[in-house]
Amino acid sequence: MKILSVNQWAEGSSPKAMLDSIVKYSPNLLVYKGSSEARTPEHGNEEDWQPLYDEIAKQGIKVYYITGGEIFLPYYSDKSTFVGRLPNCTIVSNPMYFLRQTYDSLEVSNRDGFKILNTPHPEFKFNRLFISLNNLAHTHRQHLMDYLCKNAIFNHGYISWLNRHDYKCHFKYYSGEKITLDQPFKEDMHKMWNPPIQYFETPVNVVSESDDLIPFYTEKTWLAVALSKMFFIQGAVGINTGLTKYGFRIFDNIVDYSFDFIQDVEERTDLLTQEVKKLEKYSYNDIWKFTRDVREHNRLRLIEIAKENLFIPSHIKWLNDLPLNNFINKEKKILI
Repeated sequence: MKILSVNQWAEGSSPKAMLDSIVKYSPNLLVYKGSSEARTPEHGNEEDWQPLYDEIAKQGIKVYYITGGEIFLPYYSDKSTFVGRLPNCTIVSNPMYFLRQTYDSLEVSNRDGFKILNTPHPEFKFNRLFISLNNLAHTHRQHLMDYLCKNAIFNHGYISWLNRHDYKCHFKYYSGEKITLDQPFKEDMHKMWNPPIQYFETPVNVVSESDDLIPFYTEKTWLAVALSKMFFIQGAVGINTGLTKYGFRIFDNIVDYSFDFIQDVEERTDLLTQEVKKLEKYSYNDIWKFTRDVREHNRLRLIEIAKENLFIPSHIKWLNDLPLNNFINKEKKILI
């Protein structure tokens, strides 16, 4: 078997580069590693991708598309997507990719964070209710900023609004002003594993995930779990309660999660921020106390999943067990 392994965003992942490699090597299997994203890479540029689709179909090549999102068929079956157009494509969901990245990155690049991860019931001093870190100004994040304002809790949190790449925004209630927190975080967004000091001065983290359509957990969620934070996730329908199928617990002793099932993302965000506001009736230390057992359970579960390599898809296990000479470009490392 000849396998062409391509990593999304890396050299060789453009449609032309993949087409050239397929014509040159005639692989039996194309493995497209997109675990760092939920959505497929075509970006609507049909003229670049169609020759690749045609060649894959012509040669009868099987494709494994590895995604970090859960399998959301209304998206992945759409004929305008990379996987929707392929005649012989298997979607491989790798939803714990960023959990393992979080564990490994804390161990390597944030020793203080790794110490917190391995500390039962860590304690901090709080001076505001929540923190919410926002980099790219996706539409659903614009909704979050709006409803933090509308529901009068904006000033009860530490909020960053960087709007990297200067997206054109359409706010109803928020001014649109850029907000940064401490300087190291402002200067280098690659320090995502080293959150600002304000992260540890709040009991609650309002996480705006990277996708509001496909269930997709990134370091934004897993860092909150690793550092023993209570959290809300703004993302796809069911993104909060969906954690339970991986053995995590939610904070349903003080939160009504009915918002998690609202189909409209703007209404869902409005109701989420109302739940955050309801926490104002508690002291910060009481929130920490009421969520103690769940936070500790989640911390231990994250460590267990990372150390035991749980939830690794069978397709990835199979690929990892193959000899290196099966891979055309000698790239064996599928699971990272």
